[in-house]
Amino acid sequence: MTRQTVSTWETGKNMPNLETLHTLSQLLNISLEKLLFNEEIEKKKDKESSLTTQIDHDVRLKSRYRRWTFGLGGLIVLALVSISILCWGYYKGIGTIDRFDPFLSYKVGYTKLPSEKEISPNNKKNNGY
Repeated sequence: MTRQTVSTWETGKNMPNLETLHTLSQLLNISLEKLLFNEEIEKKKDKESSLTTQIDHDVRLKSRYRRWTFGLGGLIVLALVSISILCWGYYKGIGTIDRFDPFLSYKVGYTKLPSEKEISPNNKKNNGY
């Protein structure tokens, strides 16, 4: 954190976000309740969760959602770039790109050769054809 950020916290002009508060409480090794309210809140023995565990859970969920969002966003961008490259290759008729295009249909055709005689590649009269 910069000096200006800490100064705005101390003067009350701004407050740190929950992730920063959670990190500070872990670094200073004090509870979040002590950091926020300057007092310890008695831990309840029943199944209600304390403020600390709720915030800890929310911070973990937020980081998990952020990772999933970036991962899915990256996959979508990769798919769009791949499709646009395949379309561009098809439009321009680039054979190297068309070789990897799964959307192109291939047709097999047959034709009859002009003659059935064997032509030597060294034949100067027909230029080897």
